[in-house]
Amino acid sequence: MPTVFRSKPVSIRWSLLRNVLLLLALVSLALLATSYILDTRLERKLSQQLIERAASETELELRRFFNPVSYSCLIADRWTRAGLLSLDAPAQINKLLIPLMLALPEVNGFAAADAHGDSYILMESGTNWMSCEIRPALWPGQARWRRWNHDGGEVAEWREEISFDARLRPWYRGALAEGHQPAAVPTDAEAGLVFWTQPYIFFKTQQPGLTVAVCSHTTNQQPVVLAFDVPLDSISLYTRRLAPSKNGMAFVMTDEERVLGLPQFTPETVKPLIPARELAAPAIRDVLAHWRSRGKPPGALMRLPVGDQIWWATLRPYRLGRLQLWIAVMVPNDDFVAEVRTQRQHMMTIMAAALLLGVGMVVVMSHRYSQPLRALVRQTERIQTLDLAGDQPLESRLTEVRQLADAHDRMRTALESFSRYVPVGVVRDLLGRGEAARIGGRIEVLSVLFSDIHDFTAIAESMGPDLLARHLTDYFGAIQEVLDQHHATVDKFIGDAVLAFWGAPHFDPLHALHAVQAALACRQKIAEFNRAAAARGQPPLRTSFGIATGPVVVGNVGSPSRLNYSVLGNTVNIASRLEGINRHYGTDILVSKAVVEATGDTFLWRRVDCVAVKGAASAMEIYEPLGARGQVPDEIIAFKTAYEAGLAAYQSRAFQEAVAIFSRLNEKHPDNQSVQVLLRRSREAEANPPSADGDLTFRFQSK
Repeated sequence: MPTVFRSKPVSIRWSLLRNVLLLLALVSLALLATSYILDTRLERKLSQQLIERAASETELELRRFFNPVSYSCLIADRWTRAGLLSLDAPAQINKLLIPLMLALPEVNGFAAADAHGDSYILMESGTNWMSCEIRPALWPGQARWRRWNHDGGEVAEWREEISFDARLRPWYRGALAEGHQPAAVPTDAEAGLVFWTQPYIFFKTQQPGLTVAVCSHTTNQQPVVLAFDVPLDSISLYTRRLAPSKNGMAFVMTDEERVLGLPQFTPETVKPLIPARELAAPAIRDVLAHWRSRGKPPGALMRLPVGDQIWWATLRPYRLGRLQLWIAVMVPNDDFVAEVRTQRQHMMTIMAAALLLGVGMVVVMSHRYSQPLRALVRQTERIQTLDLAGDQPLESRLTEVRQLADAHDRMRTALESFSRYVPVGVVRDLLGRGEAARIGGRIEVLSVLFSDIHDFTAIAESMGPDLLARHLTDYFGAIQEVLDQHHATVDKFIGDAVLAFWGAPHFDPLHALHAVQAALACRQKIAEFNRAAAARGQPPLRTSFGIATGPVVVGNVGSPSRLNYSVLGNTVNIASRLEGINRHYGTDILVSKAVVEATGDTFLWRRVDCVAVKGAASAMEIYEPLGARGQVPDEIIAFKTAYEAGLAAYQSRAFQEAVAIFSRLNEKHPDNQSVQVLLRRSREAEANPPSADGDLTFRFQSK
């Protein structure tokens, strides 16, 4: 017989992945390696270098701002010691200082004063100059004012009363105490020895500013203090122009973190000396908080997230004489890595092209294999809707298709078995909404229940691990049975706590009613459980419940690899807080007012209090369900009526009446914790009545 050659099964992995994934893997690995190198090494190194350079340039610019003022003060000192600048020669002072001050736009005034109180003040006023000459010995309580043109010529003269004594000003006292021994030529070192004041309000202009001053001597060795005023507006006008980067900022602040020079992007309405933490930029607040938490390290380079951005920052000390300032430079990381981002975009373009090429190859090659795979897709779509009926066996010469068909059949069998443990209707509903395949949810008004065991830690320590696990298993089984009977969706078991909700995934118009019924039934079931546990010598598990009704986000939450159908939102938090509040009032079940309103007149309620739970700004009324209306014993109804009358008296500020009511209730019900709580608060209010507009809401500071 002739030899028959039969074709061997073709491996999809070898046929497709060998050609497509090899190309994509090489391109992806190259792009990922390049991106990693650029994003980690180049980006960090470049950012560090640029922020350091920006900080150094900012510091240099500030020295260019302040040093000329210091040098000018020292030049005036030289003139005074040489006899060129004297308080007795105002015209000569103007002739020397007006050109000097015109060259210093950051300076808006000059002052000189001696030990006798004689003073001379020169300041620019519009297109002219104004001077103020004070000589207490000649003109007590008065000053001679003159107006000068830019050439030093006198334009007008007048006198007016003035209460100014330069000897009391901070610049005079500081410079006189500092002293000064001049060098032959002003130097940077000597510029650091002049006296700079703390920020203060100028006498004439009432502007905030700094003053640089130096103690000089006349030719007859009489001390005279010379000073130049630098308004903070001038510093801010300068620092607003300091742009370390496109969106970066630089500013100057005192050691007490008050801003002397405002950063760019600051509104014009913001004035200097504002606390730095009150600037509108969130980045400034976060950077300063981080800097303070590290002990204010000088010159440290900081990298921290602010919102959805990464910021680089450094704060360098800067001294003006004995005045300690800080130069803050802050730059968003995006300003540094624009070029890196551009390269990354180029790489992504290459990757996209490679992907397109790979897709084209897959389309051509997969056409040969599409027929059997389509059959598997149709079967998979049926399983997706949990249609688990058997299918005809799939024949194929492809090894992977045969293996996939076998795995597909085993998966269908496994799902059929699994459906015995999971309600298929619920799963189908989720699948129909698409919620089982993606993270996300929707806003619905639901009722949420949160339960917890009192003193569980002590109980756990008193039992062995195996015995505790069995005890909890029986407990959770009892609660699960009741919740299932009352149409609950059990979200999760959190340690010894249970979170359940009503109204999703199936619509339930009576979700609040079912939640309250479930809590009452759980309380009864747990009582039976505890009696049986006591008979076995096991500790009882006292449980409290909190129920809240309101809007929540319900849907799939978690990570892409692990989803949980759950609820999120403030209503869940309220249910949790209500559960914890039970311990304060000695109750087992507490609900919000929304639950009471949603259940109509089905239940009889006791209004327990008006509280604000931890994390909530507004108050809410809390209620305890006493049972179905018409089934509550008369003595409980009488207690409810008296308790609510006492609560109403307390809230209407009739504290004496409230004390009387709660005292009578305490005698009849000495073990009722809620009565004791309200009695104590009523007595405190009676002894120390709150203000008429005071809030009587009890605010919990813990969960």
